[in-house]
Amino acid sequence: MRTVDRQRDGVVPHDSNYTTIDRIILGADVQVLFQSVLSQLADQRNAVSSAAAFASTSAPSALAVDAVSATERGVNPPNGRTISHNTTNGDMRTPPPTDRTGDTLLPLMISINSEELNASAPIYPGLAGVDGGQTGLFARGQIKHNCYICEYKGHVILKAAYKEDPKNYYELLRTTRPYSQFHQEVDLCVDARRHGSEARFIRRSCAANVILKSMCVVGSDDTLIHLGLFAARDIDADEELTIGWEWDDGELPAVASMTPSDAEDYLARPEGRRMSKVWRQVFGGMACACPDAECD
Repeated sequence: MRTVDRQRDGVVPHDSNYTTIDRIILGADVQVLFQSVLSQLADQRNAVSSAAAFASTSAPSALAVDAVSATERGVNPPNGRTISHNTTNGDMRTPPPTDRTGDTLLPLMISINSEELNASAPIYPGLAGVDGGQTGLFARGQIKHNCYICEYKGHVILKAAYKEDPKNYYELLRTTRPYSQFHQEVDLCVDARRHGSEARFIRRSCAANVILKSMCVVGSDDTLIHLGLFAARDIDADEELTIGWEWDDGELPAVASMTPSDAEDYLARPEGRRMSKVWRQVFGGMACACPDAECD
């Protein structure tokens, strides 16, 4: 497969090693996790709804104190309408239940309907990088802060399965390889290396303007957990979309300091050549998109 997409100054060849999909593909054991999390979310909503109903009859003024604006409460789809964060109505903040220590039992997850899920913001793949040798993801028009951009689609597996696969070198790299993203809220990984959508071309940056959020679809029979791209700030037309680096424990992998001669000797050995190949696979295909040249 070889496709092209418009860029302001021409056409851009896409990666020919993946298949475009319209719906995420589920790996083993993932559906069980979906059902467990969504069942807990349903129980959470019922508990919050019951508490709100009780409060409205016993102390209605208390609810008004907790009202927040749509901007503070949610995120916006491309049409500008706010998507709620697991709320029972459009105007009230509804925190998830907590355990005895005060920690939330379930992380906040974006609630979205099927129409909003498929209403992606206008984006396109284009040439990126200092030498134009990479493919990045760009905004065709302005995207407002908190706006839902699109779904990150691919093969959904458990994080543990990704980390345990020796081909991913996770213990060494401490981050995902290109075209793979972790859910931050749940134990899931979306691997778009072989199956995915244009969202797979988003690059990482130290100055990211996009964040990833887990989403559940309400008002339908969709029982999946989706991964969405959301604008972390206002984004201009033709600006590249980037997400932040996610390192295990928030730290870069340790790399031994070497003199130039020692480094040359190390790279000449089988182990050095193997590690050089691994690092090229991780960073060569998706180097940091940070505008700061010193970042490289």
